[in-house]
Amino acid sequence: MIAIKDLKKSLVSRGSANAFELDIPCFDISAEEVIFCVGPNGAGKSTFLALLQGLMAPDSGTIHYREKGSTTPFDLLALAPHQRARYLGIVPQEPGGILVEDMSILDHVLARLAMSNNISWFFPKRSCRCRSEKLLATLKLGLDGRANEPVGNLSSGERQAIAVLLATMGRPGILLFDEFTASLDPEMSVVLSKRAFEFIRKDKLSAIFVTHRYSEAIEFADRIIVLYKGTIYQILKRGSQEFSEANLLKIITELYLTK
Repeated sequence: MIAIKDLKKSLVSRGSANAFELDIPCFDISAEEVIFCVGPNGAGKSTFLALLQGLMAPDSGTIHYREKGSTTPFDLLALAPHQRARYLGIVPQEPGGILVEDMSILDHVLARLAMSNNISWFFPKRSCRCRSEKLLATLKLGLDGRANEPVGNLSSGERQAIAVLLATMGRPGILLFDEFTASLDPEMSVVLSKRAFEFIRKDKLSAIFVTHRYSEAIEFADRIIVLYKGTIYQILKRGSQEFSEANLLKIITELYLTK
């Protein structure tokens, strides 16, 4: 699905003489695999996702993507960010950048349907309304009965649920979640994480989650990548003896103490 090789990016913070460097020599993400990326603040988690999204360019290295059923990978870095959207679905920490407050829930879903089917947004309103409401019903939050409301009326959890739905609708192959439950209360965080995971498994997608919620990593991940000072410090694989919340907390605590 994705093969990363010799990926490097140096960043210098304003007012600081010290440069941060992300350095990932080799890392592969398989089809239908769920990866959780954890680590102390400043470990490079968000930088890693930004490179995948095309929000910043690496200093060196390659990111190759291979679609399901294809034997020929291509260079993801050669694509513009809007072109990558075909292959990458993105759920940011705050959905404000991808939702329009005055636009209705239904119109967001219709617009995404039109984009994924390469048809006019205005043309399919009648034929797609029923399908859109069915998609909203899969969130199990009652939003299908509020489809005509502007998203600005929704709670933060409901807005983030819409962002998750929009990201999965095009079946992009791989989803990127950047601490997408960080601003939610614990109850909504659990609900939305489970819903996202249901979509991932149903549509047989791959996913990378950046999180500080270690219990969710243990519950949902196939592999947990621990980043520290810009590089992969350790990989925990489901089924291994090291794959436990207690061990993960021990690793993270030790890294915080040695910062």
